Amino acid sequence: MVSSVAYPSALVGVDVGGTKTAVWVVTGEGQVQSRVILPTDVTSTAHTLTGIAQAIRQALASAHL
Repeated sequence: MVSSVAYPSALVGVDVGGTKTAVWVVTGEGQVQSRVILPTDVTSTAHTLTGIAQAIRQALASAHL
């Protein structure tokens, strides 16, 4: 027997620039569920990637996902 679980349909958009990182969580229908904008730390690649991950986590938490 195959069991299926319904998950909310959501997309995560990430825009990384030299001064800010913006993340949106959007429904499959295009409705924005949350948006987070943080400064981009360009002091190292590791810091930039850590900031991106932090912004994504915050946006998902804000969207209750």
